[in-house]
Amino acid sequence: TAVSITNPVTLNGAAAQTIGTATFGAINFSTLTIAPTVVATTTLNVATSVSTAVTIGAGAINATLAVGGVANNTLFIGGTSTFGNVGSALSTVATSTVNYNSAAAGQAVLGGFTYAGNLTLSGGAAATKSISTAITVGGIFDASAASTLTVSAPLTLGTTGTFAALINSALIKNGSGLTTFGSVTNNAGGTIDGTIGAGALTFGSTVANAGGTIKGGAALATFSGLLTQTATGILIDGAGGLTLTAGLLNTLGTITLAGGQSMSVSGGQFTQTAGALTFPATSTVTYGAGATQIVEAPYGNLTLNGDAKAMALTAGRTVSNTLTLGAGAVTTVNGAFDLTVGGNISLAANLTKSANAVVFTAPASTVTGNGFDIIGSVTRTHAFTASTPYTFNNASMIMTPTVVGTLGSYTINSSPGTNPTGGVAGNSVQRKYTESYSPATPGFTATLQLAYLAGEYTGVNPTKLKDFQNGISKADKLGGVYTLASANGFNYVSLPGLTNAILVSGQELGIDDRFNMFLSKAIADWSLGTTWDMGTVPGASDDVEIAPLYAVTISTAAVPALSVTIDEGVGATGGLTLSGAGTLLVGTGGLTNSNTVGAGLNVTTGSNTVTITGGDLTNNGKITNAGTITVK
Repeated sequence: TAVSITNPVTLNGAAAQTIGTATFGAINFSTLTIAPTVVATTTLNVATSVSTAVTIGAGAINATLAVGGVANNTLFIGGTSTFGNVGSALSTVATSTVNYNSAAAGQAVLGGFTYAGNLTLSGGAAATKSISTAITVGGIFDASAASTLTVSAPLTLGTTGTFAALINSALIKNGSGLTTFGSVTNNAGGTIDGTIGAGALTFGSTVANAGGTIKGGAALATFSGLLTQTATGILIDGAGGLTLTAGLLNTLGTITLAGGQSMSVSGGQFTQTAGALTFPATSTVTYGAGATQIVEAPYGNLTLNGDAKAMALTAGRTVSNTLTLGAGAVTTVNGAFDLTVGGNISLAANLTKSANAVVFTAPASTVTGNGFDIIGSVTRTHAFTASTPYTFNNASMIMTPTVVGTLGSYTINSSPGTNPTGGVAGNSVQRKYTESYSPATPGFTATLQLAYLAGEYTGVNPTKLKDFQNGISKADKLGGVYTLASANGFNYVSLPGLTNAILVSGQELGIDDRFNMFLSKAIADWSLGTTWDMGTVPGASDDVEIAPLYAVTISTAAVPALSVTIDEGVGATGGLTLSGAGTLLVGTGGLTNSNTVGAGLNVTTGSNTVTITGGDLTNNGKITNAGTITVK
């Protein structure tokens, strides 16, 4: 049966004393004092409560009040309690519990020693508690039933801890289990350190990190409430990393991931107006579903998953290693600043760069992803190597230098779903490109491969698609050797050998199938399919272009064409020569000759004829005629 003693009780003996035995019920004291003469241990062998105060007198030497004896024994302390001299202590065993259960405000927790068992702070809505002397808790720490706990001296947790509301200006060391926090105000000098033990930290409600530091340890640190950070920072230097499951507001503070650590934002949101986020190159930050805003920051590895994301840059930012967009994470990067990526970009959604560019500084960087794009500009600013393919806006948009020259940077701007100048639905690929490079005359040559989604072309002659510069018309066609293929969810038109197609920096590029152009790609006879980029011999409805470096001969038959253009170009040695039994029949498109360095138009014998019906002969080059040229 429990016994209540309402009058003050003072223990004066110098020898060891006990309160209760195993046969007794609980004893409830109003006031319990261990007098200055006591130098031994007073042991509580039954559940004991002290409603007003438990005191070891100021003169007591090495006096100890021990909670032990019976398993799971509990000492309830309801008032304001004090200890006297150094050496006096409250001694507990691992199975015991000390519960500070005052329902009033301002109850102080006795400190300066270790609670080997459990420590509970309770009392309800008005019960504020304080720890002002260092305490170590070996068992379970539970402050969930107190209104607020103010910690101004070191608090070390051995296993698990629960805080309803915490005001901290000291060091709190996490234990080996899960420590949970409701609302937290972590003031200057306050540190919540999860790196000591292996336990996880979970923060709910609101966290005001006002000058303190929160350190994540080997286990996970999770914020499921709103974090307002006004100074210093959150340091994650344990393998568990940091997870944000609701709102995270970072205003003036610094969040730091130590090397190799990770932070995951799943349902959270960053808003940053000042301060810094420091994420080393070996760290990983992952944003999951619900994270609609991405804090602009230097990242190590950055992964975006789930729903739509947005990043508003106020300065140039860097992702040191890999940028990954997961399925559904359609992302827009705003702000007139570059986003620099030191590693690879993996796309399972589209990335839009609204201004400036996504910049690659490493030659080995690649863009991967089946059917997904970087919309906007992609720039490479590293050293280029001949015969090395470099991806740009998607996995199939590739520039391969054949001669590097002094090329220092190359940019391709891709605008999917946009009609190029002069483009026509049903003939043109609905995608506009703009390429640019520096320096202005880099002396490089390259193969350029422009990729497009199948739905961006609604025509029926994909094998006749050609590249155009500065608007789609006959005058804007580009030279080269064309191939059509598909990979990575894209179709593409490849334009090798840009020696023959001088790309003007800053000019628009487009793709169209209208002009049935056949471009010579070998020094050979007109009648051979291998002479032409289309792989077949041109006919009467086709436009024919004799490329500057690839002279063509007509020697064995009469050949027709809608139009013929004999190009002049840098180092041009081409031209069109008729010999043997060769004759040329040109339709309404006429014949234009601009070649002065090579053969030009050369009709070598009297049996060779050129007949132009319905078109003009326009000559700005060299004509040698030993046969007949007729314009009707």
